[in-house]
Amino acid sequence: MTAVKGFFDEIGFSEAICTGFEWKGNDLEVFFEKGVDISGSVHPLAEKFSFESPCKITFSDVAKSGLKISRLVALPNSFETSIVERTADPFPVGGIHDFHLEGFMDGNPEKRWFVWTLSAKEAYFDDLE
Repeated sequence: MTAVKGFFDEIGFSEAICTGFEWKGNDLEVFFEKGVDISGSVHPLAEKFSFESPCKITFSDVAKSGLKISRLVALPNSFETSIVERTADPFPVGGIHDFHLEGFMDGNPEKRWFVWTLSAKEAYFDDLE
């Protein structure tokens, strides 16, 4: 397990497949099967981590979370959308940064597109090795 704090702007999510997430108090762990891209960046794990590998991103002291999950119900562009919001109580102050993730989320039976906007103190990338 190699967890790296920061370097969030070096992480690409457009082909990421999210397999789940877990809240632990005001901390959020988001798990990915594959598709997270850090290659060609200055991220400390860029040479070691593979696009096909699983990983986890942990957000500490999440102040706000807005998750939008969309499922295609009819072509060409008819979607069913769910929005899940969460605000910390008590709301943390100071040192809060905005983070944005997007990609596919495992759904049963089909994958769904997600867009997730978070405000948190820190983000940690973990290669799960």
